[in-house]
Amino acid sequence: MAGLSQALTPKILDHTTSKAVFSLPTVYLALLVSPGASGTSTLSTMNEVSTGAYPNYARAAVSTSALASAIISGGGLGTNSLAITFPVCGGGGSSPVITGYALVDAASGTTANPTGVLWYGTFSSSMTVNSGNQPSIPASNLNFSLTTSGGSSNFLVEKLIDLTDGKATYTPGGALYAALVTGSPAASQINAATDIIEPSSGQYTGYTRVQIPSASWSSAVVSTGVAGTTLTATVTFPTCTGGGTATITGFALIDGGSTASGSGGNILYWGTLTSQTISINTTPYFNIGGLTINLQ
Repeated sequence: MAGLSQALTPKILDHTTSKAVFSLPTVYLALLVSPGASGTSTLSTMNEVSTGAYPNYARAAVSTSALASAIISGGGLGTNSLAITFPVCGGGGSSPVITGYALVDAASGTTANPTGVLWYGTFSSSMTVNSGNQPSIPASNLNFSLTTSGGSSNFLVEKLIDLTDGKATYTPGGALYAALVTGSPAASQINAATDIIEPSSGQYTGYTRVQIPSASWSSAVVSTGVAGTTLTATVTFPTCTGGGTATITGFALIDGGSTASGSGGNILYWGTLTSQTISINTTPYFNIGGLTINLQ
């Protein structure tokens, strides 16, 4: 399995909150003699095989046609649909042992374009490259996996895998909208209309989703290995003016530019809340720092 680099995760979060655009990268596969212990590897420290050890070595370009569209399988999973082949090893090398790989956005060198290492991982078995060998990674032997267990929807996980491995562009629908949920959200949720239960007018008169503009999110940063962004402004829902009572157990963050109510938009992030009852004259809100989105 491959993990996201820590150079990439904050860029993805900023992309989904519309703070900064992450464009579809042109990607290359690098062979590593050791993938390292974490996703902090850069192009200069990712332990790539050298041309001295493997004469004629070069990173392999990975076309969009060589990648399968991501699917949901125990989380989200992307892979290569075609074999990826490297140059024939020339003479005079030192028979390096290849144990891992990195998906990068630069054809050569140590200058990121602009991220550098995107994904990294280990092979299920190592391979020794001798003179005359031509390494080739068979179809389905690269895996790019993201989990939905941390609060990302299936919809978003598939989009982010395809974006970050260079398969397909994903442009968020604009500012996020916060929705209150009376039934606990789940990782399988994709469409906001059918997959969450919001308060009805009979429970909470005056309820609507509330827009969270990009300026109300902090720029994402990595702390103790986890990328995070948090609210920098209070998000206030309308005051309940009637109805019965609504018991709020969760929330969802929904994309799109016109989804204050109704069936539009896709769930991007979701989570559970300590159960709270909304009754007449109650004004629900998330305080500064009251919502955090994490990605690892």
